[in-house]
Amino acid sequence: MHLSHIGSQIFPVFEALPKNQYGRLSPRAVRYTLHGYFAKEHSWVIQGLAHHGYRRVVSEPQEIRIFQDKAPKLVQALLEAKKYGHGHTMGHVVSIVATLEQLVLAEAGAALIGVFKEHSDWDMIALDQASLHEAVRAYLLMLWKAPGSRGVATGAGTEIDAREQDMVLNFVFRHRHMTNPFTPRPYSFSAASSVVEALSREVETQHLAACQSKREDLAELDGQGTGYVSLRDFHGAGFAEPPSYLETIGALDDSRPGRPRVRIANYMEGPLNCMEANPYSSACCVGRCEALMSMFEDKLRAPSAEPHHILTAVKQLHASEAIPERRSAALEQRLLDLAERGGGVVTLHGLLFAQWLHYMFPRDCPFPNVVHNPAVLSLEHWRSLGLTAGDVGQSAWASRRLWHKKPAGGPQETTGLPEEEQEEEEELMPSWSNDEVFVVLDQQEKPVVGHGGFTSTVPQVFGLVLIMVFAACGSLWHARRGSTEKV
Repeated sequence: MHLSHIGSQIFPVFEALPKNQYGRLSPRAVRYTLHGYFAKEHSWVIQGLAHHGYRRVVSEPQEIRIFQDKAPKLVQALLEAKKYGHGHTMGHVVSIVATLEQLVLAEAGAALIGVFKEHSDWDMIALDQASLHEAVRAYLLMLWKAPGSRGVATGAGTEIDAREQDMVLNFVFRHRHMTNPFTPRPYSFSAASSVVEALSREVETQHLAACQSKREDLAELDGQGTGYVSLRDFHGAGFAEPPSYLETIGALDDSRPGRPRVRIANYMEGPLNCMEANPYSSACCVGRCEALMSMFEDKLRAPSAEPHHILTAVKQLHASEAIPERRSAALEQRLLDLAERGGGVVTLHGLLFAQWLHYMFPRDCPFPNVVHNPAVLSLEHWRSLGLTAGDVGQSAWASRRLWHKKPAGGPQETTGLPEEEQEEEEELMPSWSNDEVFVVLDQQEKPVVGHGGFTSTVPQVFGLVLIMVFAACGSLWHARRGSTEKV
């Protein structure tokens, strides 16, 4: 059962996250869990679950847009849980994940129903093949024209026609044995829905392949495995995003005066590498850091760990994941410094450990920038500014200005390491910050004791909401199938 799969994926994360006095997760921890699950399972970024940007105040699950639009009772349950302050059990989190996943997956069918409503002359039970082509094409046009999408540019109509023709004809060929070859074949709404679902999977698969190709191109430019590419080489290789965009999303490293560099992991996870899948989610170039963090959580099963346990886990990851060996005396010393600061242990879900992960796995884990305006991490923000791929000429001009930037003055931080090791550390960790931000702990709330209404009411509401959502998705499924078994 799919719920069992969700539970198996979430359980190690649940075990590793800090909990309140009831052994439950805070809303921030639930948000972290949701973001990680959908990034790893689907490469999705859902509106309201974009990266937290290491802000001290972030959105919470009840603010997810699709919940507010499609599941108001779930929003009510989440608000009630927050009010009583008891937190969320493992069962609650699985229910929230399953509900969110079903709602997002149902969007393609809901959008197709909207197309059919605009064509009252179409029979949802018996379409002819020409109408099936027209329905799928109308769906694609709707996606291209959706707010925040790329719009119907010159030549897009030809691309839409080609995709629609391929997918419909492939569907007809696969199901040719199910019909009478001597009579015209009728097609139901279910047929159009099947074509749309296959098309969505194909587009997402192609997008992920494009992400991998782009990642490999950048890796070739980074011959030393540093996880960085000079801004000059970045633009010289045809990447067109301007420095203003790179700096805003945290992908530009200007810690070396006159030698600006692009952080590969930060760039790959940037919003302009996403593709809008529906009004509530985008398919993005999710890196390997989510998977690496999951492995740490699975091996350590605690919110904090001693340095030698972390280093042992790193050795195991190097062996199993074929990650280039990156550990050095400077990195080990930095981990020991974090442990000293934390009373002998290192907190796993904070900005400081995320920095350490970036320098240990520089191509995979992004540098953890503190982003004060969460909108800049969204695809919608940059498209509203008219930026898609940038302008190469303008980018190159701005790049030259950064290359001639004068060194900044002021004393440099020392670490107490021997001089040659300090130089190595500065080479490996040029932008280290000592400010900590805990991404899964609520800053302002303490559990409220004595509200029995939570334990008796809220779990029932979560269960009821889950049943309602699956029932709604079931109704959509029946609508798609019509009242016949015809395809």
